[in-house]
Amino acid sequence: MKRQWGRGLACLAVLVVLLASSRAKAAEVPPNIITVFIDDMGWSDLSCFGGDVVETEQIDRLAAEGLRFTNFYVNSPICSPSRVALSTGQYPQRWRISSYLANRKRNRQRGMDQWLDPEAPMLARELDAAGYATGHFGKWHMGGQRDVGEAPLITEYGFDESLTNFEGLGPRVLPLKDAYDGKRPGRHDLGSAKLGRGPIRWEDRSVVTAAFVTDAVAFIDEAQEAGRRFYVNLWPDDVHSPFFPPEVLRNETDGSKRALYYAVLDAMDQQLGVLFDRIRNDTALRENTLIVVASDNGPEQGAGTAAPLRGHKTLLYEGGVRSPLIVWGPGLLADDVAGTVNETSVLSALDLNRSFYEITGVEPPEGVELDGENLAATLLGKGKRSREAPIFFRRPPDRPGTKEEPNPDLAARDGKWKFYVNYDGSRPQLYDLSADVSETKNVVEDHPEVAARLKQGVMAWNAGLPKDAGDPTYAESGRVGSLPAGRFVNPIGEGADPWVVRDPNADRYLWCLSEGNRGISIHTSDSLTRLGTKHVVWRAPETGPCSREVWAPELHFLDGRWHVYFAASDGRNENHLAWVLRSQSENPLGPYELHGPLATGEGADRESPNVWAIDMTVLEHAGRRYAVWSGWDAPGTDRQYLYIAAMKSPTELSGRRVRICDNADYLWERVEPGPEHRGLNEAPQVLKREGRTFLLYSCGASWLPTYKLGLLELTGDDPLDPGAWTKHPEPVFAGTEETYGVGHSCFVRSPDGSEWWHVFHAKRDRRPGWRRAVFVQPMEFARDGFPQFGKPVRAGEPLRRPSGETPRDVKLPYRSSLKGDHLPPGWSYYGHHQFIDAARDGLHLGVVPEAPINEYRSGEKVVLDGMLPADLSIEVTIDFRGDGDARDAGILFRCSGSSVGYDAQRGYFAGLIPRTGLVILGRMDGETWTELARAPAEIDANRPQRLQVDVAGEQIDVLVDGERVLSRRDGMLSQGSVGLRVVDAHGVFSDVVMEER
Repeated sequence: MKRQWGRGLACLAVLVVLLASSRAKAAEVPPNIITVFIDDMGWSDLSCFGGDVVETEQIDRLAAEGLRFTNFYVNSPICSPSRVALSTGQYPQRWRISSYLANRKRNRQRGMDQWLDPEAPMLARELDAAGYATGHFGKWHMGGQRDVGEAPLITEYGFDESLTNFEGLGPRVLPLKDAYDGKRPGRHDLGSAKLGRGPIRWEDRSVVTAAFVTDAVAFIDEAQEAGRRFYVNLWPDDVHSPFFPPEVLRNETDGSKRALYYAVLDAMDQQLGVLFDRIRNDTALRENTLIVVASDNGPEQGAGTAAPLRGHKTLLYEGGVRSPLIVWGPGLLADDVAGTVNETSVLSALDLNRSFYEITGVEPPEGVELDGENLAATLLGKGKRSREAPIFFRRPPDRPGTKEEPNPDLAARDGKWKFYVNYDGSRPQLYDLSADVSETKNVVEDHPEVAARLKQGVMAWNAGLPKDAGDPTYAESGRVGSLPAGRFVNPIGEGADPWVVRDPNADRYLWCLSEGNRGISIHTSDSLTRLGTKHVVWRAPETGPCSREVWAPELHFLDGRWHVYFAASDGRNENHLAWVLRSQSENPLGPYELHGPLATGEGADRESPNVWAIDMTVLEHAGRRYAVWSGWDAPGTDRQYLYIAAMKSPTELSGRRVRICDNADYLWERVEPGPEHRGLNEAPQVLKREGRTFLLYSCGASWLPTYKLGLLELTGDDPLDPGAWTKHPEPVFAGTEETYGVGHSCFVRSPDGSEWWHVFHAKRDRRPGWRRAVFVQPMEFARDGFPQFGKPVRAGEPLRRPSGETPRDVKLPYRSSLKGDHLPPGWSYYGHHQFIDAARDGLHLGVVPEAPINEYRSGEKVVLDGMLPADLSIEVTIDFRGDGDARDAGILFRCSGSSVGYDAQRGYFAGLIPRTGLVILGRMDGETWTELARAPAEIDANRPQRLQVDVAGEQIDVLVDGERVLSRRDGMLSQGSVGLRVVDAHGVFSDVVMEER
């Protein structure tokens, strides 16, 4: 017995040494981190936090082995902004996400962005760069929900792998709602299934958390096998409504909302246990993994509970923003804290983010100011320090509360104090949480100095953030402030049938467009979001078969020369034929030689007779070259089909033409819905991916909102065999209520080649006609190579710039005469392409030719590319050419988000109006005009006027011919560029000067 006892002590000693050794080794290796962010769970729902309805045994066991915090806060009482705070370490209002992300219209109405800007400082991205395997499994809700299908994928935020639900994009598990009542389970995806952008599988809602856990465990297994540390988000959609627990648990309820909620909580707890056990039962992971469990906000009213705290989800009171927090990590926590409760440290999700950097040994992103504080020692039980700065809150803009329980606009937690106040300073409330955790006694009058300090702090904090629609001054200020440099909006230009390619011989894009239907222009640009400098490379002859109706030019680099394929006629549409320009050198700007018309008709020679043809493009397949176009089946029929023929050379076809398919296989291909209307196929475009060849085409009516994209795929070997082509049964890109008449697309990569972008035109209005503008937006491909276009973006909707596109640097002082044959480098024009003229006497804006094509006025403007300092002095000379009845012409400043449209920019405008003898100053938000000030001035339209704007901080001064005529203070817009603009006027601009103040 003695020998055995001694041997037992020796074994125990060895075990202690081994355990100590493993912990020491673990301490040397940065730990794995798992965050479990539960949806809509109350502060006191878990049984380890006093809940008495269900026993959450899996989470309770984690708490018994870890450390609990009772003064932990999330940074919003609603899901999306709460998630942004944890992910970025910054207040979510910085990123214009202040309530839950919904459909694009609701987001816009509330003054919010459509998704979290990928430029935000993501913890996952920094950990990924440091070698961590990063995975997100569960609810995302930071972009890509409802009808917002063009949001970035989760993997664009620094995650190697993801699986989410209907509140995000990429691989998704979408829920089926089964009430076990004999009825077929209903789908609950809120439109996600229609968005594409990732494989989708359907699961019963009661096991969706289990699906996230399964994929997360597999990800952990792979990371461990590869010897990589991991950072994993496991963010259940539970316990958010609607509540659909497993059948066995549902049968134990009375069917009430509250009972179903707790049944879902019970089921979620059991499903999370699989993840917890995977870590706990693996010695290596147990000793070097930190698991953090919290809720994203308070409970939905009528479901869970936050008692004794006041309030619930959406409210700034404690029940809306205080969350249970459990930190587990046997090999990482202090030795004596397992099973204990920290009731004194005040901290927030912002601080979790910052502390994770410290715990993992990864530096925060350089040059970024995080709002969180490093409380790593507190989280690991090695201290009890609280956050030093107050925690500030702003209510969601769409959650003002009720008459019985109004929601304060702003709040602050500082030490034992919780303070509330409205935007206008009304209804101040102060609570001593150390004595009154239920916030029943307002002590604001007893502690005026505390209230004054916290009021000043929260007001100053809020003033430094973008406003949203909850602020009563937001309606006056418009939608939002200046657009960040990394964003742009559509439409980027006026026109139709856009074509753009990368120049293989230079670092630039080449845009090819019709010039007033009487010529062809090529625009050179370093950007996909700006058309750049225009060069007219060919003008049609005054008379003849290609003298009029120059349509849809396409630029192709073939056999070492540039070729422009286009359609033209003698002025009669029925005489349209295909032509080609061939460059005399490798220079895409010419000169060019004209060839054609190409033979696109019947017979072996395709000239028996030659037949109407437009929209020619080139297909290269299996070492051969083919021409594809839209043509009539016979002279004069006006029936458009897609045709193909082999090419003998880039300027000559060979063999018979072949009709690829019918133009009305489906009703949606017809010019209007209904079998009585004719089909129409045109504008074929080739797109290749993953060994597959697609032919996108436009159908419906180009003059109506019905225009859309269809798709053919080459599924056989011979493109000249109609049987080798398969038509997709549904349109792949169609209009919405806001953006319609979409089509005649082309497809091009981003500047760095990492993204694909879709370029198309859309109608300006719903009336029949061809008034159109150019849009660009990102597109994706499924894993099998099938293109996914999403929905057309709304005009004015901010999008992130194409990857690799950077704003220009503008050196100050800047001077330009604006005189010459081209717009000076660095300026972009927004307006009808015929309403600008770069001439020797200056830049003419709003000049209308005798017979413009598909004309519309839009407040023509030029804007200097890039961001300029906020404080500037800007001068320009404006000549109204003797038109005393002219309207506005003037200077745009602090201008961002420019696009085609009168008020389609965020910026200030100072203008001269000869008609009324006024100088006017106003502000635009991208959609509307707000006048700030006006003043009378002597404006002689018979001589040039010198207009000057001085802006410093909020102070704006406007001078005419050196005399100050108007002053105003306004701080709504903080950054941007400079532009020149007219409003239904013809102004000549010259000698612009910009200097920093």
